[in-house]
Amino acid sequence: MREVVLNAPVTSSPAIVRNVAEMAAIPRSIDGFLVTHAHFDHLFEVPAMQRQFGGIVIGSKTATLLSEASGMSRRSLRPSLPGKIYRVGKAKVRVLDAAHDKVLGRISYPGLIDEALPTPPSRAKDWKIGVPLAYIIEIEGQRIYIESGGTPGFLPPVSDVDVATIGVAVKGSQKRYADAVRQLNPELIIASHQDNFFLPLSSGFQFSVLSNFPRVIATHESEALPGKLVVMDYFHTLELK
Repeated sequence: MREVVLNAPVTSSPAIVRNVAEMAAIPRSIDGFLVTHAHFDHLFEVPAMQRQFGGIVIGSKTATLLSEASGMSRRSLRPSLPGKIYRVGKAKVRVLDAAHDKVLGRISYPGLIDEALPTPPSRAKDWKIGVPLAYIIEIEGQRIYIESGGTPGFLPPVSDVDVATIGVAVKGSQKRYADAVRQLNPELIIASHQDNFFLPLSSGFQFSVLSNFPRVIATHESEALPGKLVVMDYFHTLELK
């Protein structure tokens, strides 16, 4: 938090990536990474993870240019816009339109990056948002929707999924939660982006100040929304059968 507030340099930690991989029992190889937008809290360690586990990185042009500047090979990057479809391992991945939620009425670190960067990103403000994206993954009969949040009135462009990962970080994304769930009509909802990612991982999962997760639970219950709502703890794996 101090480095972000003071706009000080932040550095990647391959050691933390290795430790998390061991604690979470991440497989030795990964087919792909889906980047919803290019802010540092979503993209920061992706290059280090890709170097360790392999796979392709799908994201906006801004996200892929930041990744390349951070040391990733261009061969592993897939700059994308809504409408693109990829085969990633056994899955078909379709790129969808999305919106980024607002904090105190504005989007943090706005902007696009259209050209290769001469130096690696080093401060939080260097990771511009780019074009926000969502994804629908189809694999072995399952449809999995992934986003990181949104604004009221901007609903997911798909429906009838098995699993929906829905961002609930701040008031705006919490306000759209009910409409998003009704649109997606999932069997399982994984709440995301509600953790305090400024704390050390050794502190364990803790909700962020703005997440107000009791409000999300209350909304889900009072409006009798479809699907079971779950919160994923750190280092745990959810297996779909």
